[in-house]
Amino acid sequence: MSLGDEWLRVAEHLNVKRQRIQAILRNNIHGDDDDVKYDMLLTWIKKVPRKFNKTDILINALMYANRSDLVSELRDQEREYQIRRRNEMGSRQSVRSATNTVRSNSSRSLNGQ
Repeated sequence: MSLGDEWLRVAEHLNVKRQRIQAILRNNIHGDDDDVKYDMLLTWIKKVPRKFNKTDILINALMYANRSDLVSELRDQEREYQIRRRNEMGSRQSVRSATNTVRSNSSRSLNGQ
């Protein structure tokens, strides 16, 4: 599924300025619609402070544009991302723990313990 002409409503809800939208359209005059939509999303995401939940903001914009189908897809992808992230963090914790154990054992053997 992709965002059709509703991208303008999404841009409006995300507060992407009209002048910026016009510039994006001019810059992509020979490109395809996906490039235009991608540039609009990049414009928006660069201005959102890190502490804000970008997924929730985008979901609200998609709901505003009546694209609940994309909302479901985005939520699924967010869940998968969070699972991968937790797994990666768990792996890093395991590596840190193993590294600390090796350091501790090395320190003991150097000290004759």
